[in-house]
Order: sequence, then structure tokens, then C-alpha cells
Amino acid sequence: MAEISALVKGLRLVILHNLTPLEVSIDCEEIIKYLKDDHPPYSNILFDCRDIIK
Repeated sequence: MAEISALVKGLRLVILHNLTPLEVSIDCEEIIKYLKDDHPPYSNILFDCRDIIK
């Protein structure tokens, strides 16, 4: 899913450029659901998102 990839790329840029604190707004309900619970086809990329967000 392109939206998840875009989220990860954006989060990595935030970390790279030390742009914290950060507030993320997402309008894709699927990503929000996937971040709350796991979704096997996207498990690895969701793990990356959760790890960066911590």
C-alpha cells in the first residue's frame, strides 16, 4: 500500500533531520487500523512505523 510506504519514508525523514516533536495526521482509515492491530502482508513496514513513532 503506497500510503504506508509514504508514512514510513516521512517518518524516516523526520528522524534523519531531527524534526521532533511531531504530530502525524493520517486520513487513511486502513493505516490507522493496521497500526493499532497487525495486518500480515504489511507486518514489517508496520513494525518500522511503530518503532519510529515510539
